[in-house]
Amino acid sequence: MEIWEFLLQTSKPESKITVLTNGPLTNLVVYVMGGHISRSGNDKGNVFSVPSNKYAEFNMFYPLATKTLFQSEVNITLVPLGIQRKASSFSSTLNWLSRTEKTPEAVYI
Repeated sequence: MEIWEFLLQTSKPESKITVLTNGPLTNLVVYVMGGHISRSGNDKGNVFSVPSNKYAEFNMFYPLATKTLFQSEVNITLVPLGIQRKASSFSSTLNWLSRTEKTPEAVYI
């Protein structure tokens, strides 16, 4: 919050601040990398911790944060999971981690 307050105090009034979130939307709701829009039943989500919900998207999986976002008066730009997958190296990172020694951190990831 201190960084956010500093930016607001030191920026010109006409300045725009863009914030890209990557994770659960707990305390900041602006632009969103989240949501899962699928055209086929074969395109699964990325919530691996709840096997019964194979179509959910992790960043939108927390109901209170997501509700806060959609009830806000902020203009929302949604970058859905399919686009994230095309632009991300996350899958190659996971593959790399699977080849390493299984530390507690690697198991958590």
